[in-house]
Amino acid sequence: MHLSIRHYQVDPANVEEIIRRVQTTFTPVIRRTAGFVAFYAVDGGEGQITSISIFEDKAGAEASVPLAAEHISRHLAGLFPTPPQLVAGEVRVVETAAATV
Repeated sequence: MHLSIRHYQVDPANVEEIIRRVQTTFTPVIRRTAGFVAFYAVDGGEGQITSISIFEDKAGAEASVPLAAEHISRHLAGLFPTPPQLVAGEVRVVETAAATV
């Protein structure tokens, strides 16, 4: 399993609009990516938004990077003043009620 985490700092006044656009325009695209498992958008308050994309394999996670960049340029231009901090890699430890790796 692989994932990509993107952390954005935005104007707090734009958070609701960003979340709305992500839900209506981005999630339909990312869910069609090969190996897609899950996508989360987290409102951290004070203009902090973190997205977490989970894929079965590295190829799917890598394919999501340009998808996210293109989505921002096409649908969210002007709402993201700086590029995100990006962390991507293989999930090495999982602990859930029904943990499997």
